[in-house]
Amino acid sequence: MSTRFLKLSKAVEAALKQAAPVASLVERNRSRVLASTVRTAAVVRQGQAQVDQVAGRMPVGTWVTSILVDCYGRATTDQTADEVADGVLQAVQQRLQLDKTLGQLASGIALQGIEWDFDVDGESTACATATFYVRHSANSADLT
Repeated sequence: MSTRFLKLSKAVEAALKQAAPVASLVERNRSRVLASTVRTAAVVRQGQAQVDQVAGRMPVGTWVTSILVDCYGRATTDQTADEVADGVLQAVQQRLQLDKTLGQLASGIALQGIEWDFDVDGESTACATATFYVRHSANSADLT
């Protein structure tokens, strides 16, 4: 049985992969190195989780968990790396707004911040990391 936190991370990955994926590569928890043949990528990572009430006082706690999505773009002859990464960022935001409950796992997900990094790997690659806050509950006994 997985914790609610892992389920949320998997749900974000699944949302980004459904129908037409938001990037040519969508994965969870991978290193920053991408193959030179990958033009676009979205990597889902678990961030920090904090209980929103005094821990241990309630059988089910309300949590705010950060999920980070690294939106990568590699430059082409027609677009700069930041333009490609910007397109992935926009696609990620639009996709995650379609079901803010992540399949009823959460009470909501919202974009909280974006951080940009350029020439990530020395190969004309840019990355926009979007931080989403997810509000959800988890059982204090086993974190499900």
